[in-house]
Amino acid sequence: MLFEGVCVTAVILAPGTDFEWLAIDAYQLYEHIDPDDLLHVVSARIRTYYQSSSSLASLLINLLDIVVRSQFVRHRGRTYLCKSAIATGLPPGVFLANIYLDKFDHSILNHIAVLWYRRLVDDACMLVKTSATLDVTTIANNFHDSITWEISGRGDSVNFLDVTLSFRHDIQFRIPSWTTYRKPLNAYLYVPASSCHPISTLKAIVSSEVARMLNTNKHKSDCLQQLDFFTGKLLKRGYDMHSIVRCIKSALKPGTCKAVKHVGVRNIFLKVQHSSVLNAKFIRNTLGKHTPLLARACGGQIDLILCRMHQYNLFRRGYRNNWSNRTWEAFELGRGGS
Repeated sequence: MLFEGVCVTAVILAPGTDFEWLAIDAYQLYEHIDPDDLLHVVSARIRTYYQSSSSLASLLINLLDIVVRSQFVRHRGRTYLCKSAIATGLPPGVFLANIYLDKFDHSILNHIAVLWYRRLVDDACMLVKTSATLDVTTIANNFHDSITWEISGRGDSVNFLDVTLSFRHDIQFRIPSWTTYRKPLNAYLYVPASSCHPISTLKAIVSSEVARMLNTNKHKSDCLQQLDFFTGKLLKRGYDMHSIVRCIKSALKPGTCKAVKHVGVRNIFLKVQHSSVLNAKFIRNTLGKHTPLLARACGGQIDLILCRMHQYNLFRRGYRNNWSNRTWEAFELGRGGS
């Protein structure tokens, strides 16, 4: 994501200025990225960044080549090798696409006078003069023959990612503002209250959503309106108002998210799927034989610690609530009381 121009909070426009929000979107970006061109662009950036270590740069480029050329997609029981595009869902796909379109960002900024510009993968938004809108689309579509950019919104209000950017007018100025944007098709299927998930799940849902609302609403009134909307959706999922309000108040307390203290120990985890034939002692002895090699790879002295972790049986932990007398009575009534 490219950050350019002044901070949007510092932008204040006079009423007569012809600046507007402009949001553009790359049509099916991943499907139109040529792997060879992607490797060429990203490899050049890697070599520039690691000028002092050419061997590391070569290693990263070779690993990237293996990842890009080994994309397999499974559909209807058949497996396909992706040769002419970037597969949707590729873990490093977002980062590769951002690096690939870095020249696109500079192409826009070098030819168009923008007051504010942001882009995340295939979505870009800027604050430009109304007369420059056509120039933006022309430059964008001339960037690469296979990538097509379309206008997704323009004017005094546009939706960009999870915010709605707009202007608030007063007597003298047009001041940028933003509120949370929610997609119309969002079903808000949060984990229901009847689930056996621990209470920490509700706390995590509320705290993350509260943090998002604080960041995506400029004004307190908008934030409170979004919190009320969010509370209503949780009520429909079976949560009680008291628990919701308690979690929201806890999330709004300053310093709720504590910084993790830095420790001088690097933890490297080797995760193995548990099975009835898993021999933990054999794994430990095998790793122990190669302790010097592991120490060199980790850059220092190492300690091998073998631990086992199994997820709690949430159904068993919630057994009493699931099979209470009231639930059993309802079940009997459903059977006609027999």
